[in-house]
Amino acid sequence: MRAFRTLQLVFQPSYLRRVTCIPQFPQRCRTFNSSTRALTRKRTTEALPSVGQNAQTVIVPPEELLDYVSNHQHSLDHLMGIDIRDYPSELRLTCLEAVIQTAFFSQGPPPAHRRPHAPQKSFDRFTEITAVSMGIDPASTAAIAFLPPAFLFEPDAKWLKDERLQLIALSTVAGAKNLPRPRLLVLAACLRQLPEFVNSKALASVLRLITHQINECSTTELVYIGSLLSGLQRKPATLDSGDLTVLSVEADLLRDALQQHVMSRLTELESLGLLPLLRLAHDFGADLTANKTDRVRFLATLETVISTRLREQNLFTLCLLCTAMQRMESFRPGLIRRCLGQIRRKLHLTQNYPMTDQSTWLSGSLAALANLAVGTGRSETSNFSMDHSSTLVCEAALRQSLLEEQAPALPRVPVGGLDMHALFTPDWVRQLLFDVADYVVDRLKCGSADASSATRTTLALLMLGVRHKALMAQQNDAVKRYADLLVAEPSSLLLTDEKSVFDVSTGVKPCESNDLVPHLPRPDWQLYHEVTSISK
Repeated sequence: MRAFRTLQLVFQPSYLRRVTCIPQFPQRCRTFNSSTRALTRKRTTEALPSVGQNAQTVIVPPEELLDYVSNHQHSLDHLMGIDIRDYPSELRLTCLEAVIQTAFFSQGPPPAHRRPHAPQKSFDRFTEITAVSMGIDPASTAAIAFLPPAFLFEPDAKWLKDERLQLIALSTVAGAKNLPRPRLLVLAACLRQLPEFVNSKALASVLRLITHQINECSTTELVYIGSLLSGLQRKPATLDSGDLTVLSVEADLLRDALQQHVMSRLTELESLGLLPLLRLAHDFGADLTANKTDRVRFLATLETVISTRLREQNLFTLCLLCTAMQRMESFRPGLIRRCLGQIRRKLHLTQNYPMTDQSTWLSGSLAALANLAVGTGRSETSNFSMDHSSTLVCEAALRQSLLEEQAPALPRVPVGGLDMHALFTPDWVRQLLFDVADYVVDRLKCGSADASSATRTTLALLMLGVRHKALMAQQNDAVKRYADLLVAEPSSLLLTDEKSVFDVSTGVKPCESNDLVPHLPRPDWQLYHEVTSISK
């Protein structure tokens, strides 16, 4: 219910607007002040007539359409009954937007088990701040492009199977070639929220028009197109497969065109803000994995933008950056050092503002780096959520004693980590990690830090190769036994014999920790302990 209310805040306009105030979008396009009815009060409380009770055509003159759809007394059934075939292209799209928004506010919160992508609070924030950073009004229909495909509605909703909806969608697509490019992108965003049996060929036609006009697209529009393509189906590996559809073909053609434009306009992309570029890396970065050169060039551009946007950096952008690099299956050492630099600056702030507790921020940032290094428990197609990115997979299971709870073993991690542990071996990095651990210990003694932040910090440091003795003493037995699997000997900043850390003999893991092996985040780490137990 809370997530549904947050989505309602994203779509709570008094008017149904076009893409508003986008500096990079062409200003030569006409401004359409197409108002629709207020989407508040009665929309979420009144029981609307079911679709099909009055399946009659409504004739509305074009000059009166805006007033008609703005009237809150007209239900979804009334809007779907409008004959829009003789309307101009812009008015057809306005009617489709009104139908989508009215249907969203009249459906009520669906059961959580029936929604394929349960919206998280941080994901709603991701949608909203992305729209704001790109100059898009988050209350406009254009913002739904940043949601997953077929996200807003239940696929078995009765109104989605109504023939009048297909007539409205096809009539709007028939006049799509007369729409200005920003409105064409909004049309694709609207069709993307409809089920495949409604929008398959219609969305493919719109994507084909976007492909033809991509040469004139601005950098902001390229980011918007990347969000539109996120989650759409791809062509199968074999052409003789029965899964080959028109939508997958057109989506892949647009992906190829977008990749060429992104790589040829990297200098222009540097003028974007940090969030739009991170959004492009998150949505479209996976398509750059096939070409190593493209990945290196794109990450270099991303590092340039981050180095010049210090005020835009925070925990949200740090988690988003780590998620984007994981989806790209590549990292850049300079970007990792930028993240460590943020942690060091945050730690320096604690000296000037000792009354402010930063343990939660520091634990979340370390967890994001640890997830990048060892992998997460989420699939590659999962949507970004800062709550998941700043939380370790094994954290919830190890927060309480596993012997008492008898929690089931965690599944194998579907997304592997990146081998970047060498970046955490320099002295200044290890000193930074020890300073963070010392700060969390001091906060625990003062009573200002919570136990969950301390556990998250402990586990994140262990996955990065650091075992802090004082911090480990504050944890329960399950975490201590789990630490023996990761770092068997307590870590020290400087060894007395001045030998390398890798020369320290750790011995064989204790037998009582065998039951925790399935909770290790990386399959190769699990295999190491399993082979050791078999060899004995």
